[in-house]
Amino acid sequence: LQQEIAWQGGKKLRGTNNTIISDRSAWAAESVAMLTPGWKYDPTIGMIYSYFSGDADRGAAYTGQDKTYHAWDPMFENQTNGHIINALFPQTNAHNIDLMAKLSPMEDVWVQADYVYLLMAKASAITGALDMNDSDGSCNTFLKDKQSLGQEFDLNILYNYTEDVQFGLLAGWFWPGKAYAKTDSGNTGLDQRKTATEAVASCRVVF
Repeated sequence: LQQEIAWQGGKKLRGTNNTIISDRSAWAAESVAMLTPGWKYDPTIGMIYSYFSGDADRGAAYTGQDKTYHAWDPMFENQTNGHIINALFPQTNAHNIDLMAKLSPMEDVWVQADYVYLLMAKASAITGALDMNDSDGSCNTFLKDKQSLGQEFDLNILYNYTEDVQFGLLAGWFWPGKAYAKTDSGNTGLDQRKTATEAVASCRVVF
């Protein structure tokens, strides 16, 4: 069992020219539960729950209409559970739930499966384009009062060829949730609910 809580304070520069100064008050929490029952193939079963504070109306939060800035700043790396989710979403205004299972079906081979569910901590206060990454201009169209951002399934296989060489294969699928509008009003009606997929082969060498 593991529990972690963090808080961010200080000042936040906002607005088009960073002329608005607001107080920051954001926090995050992570709860981890892992079980290794000692069965054949050395299985591990676990759940990781993460919470990141945020603002329902990101536009008002960014322009300074809200006096306090609640969005969690992930700083250099999101480290969010779910490989595709980690690439698409920041660690802010979100509940992230990861159910995982890991086992070794044969010597030096590990297989891990993760089911990840992501939803907004606070549903969008408006229907329209919102910048989930806060300042990169990458907007999607979300529906008012909807929280589900999507769910992902990852399958990861690792083969420890030697003590210094490891091969990996990752496959992932992400299904957008009901918080997404069917079409993106800002990009000529593109379908926002298409399934995203990825396949990654890797080789790790330690010198």
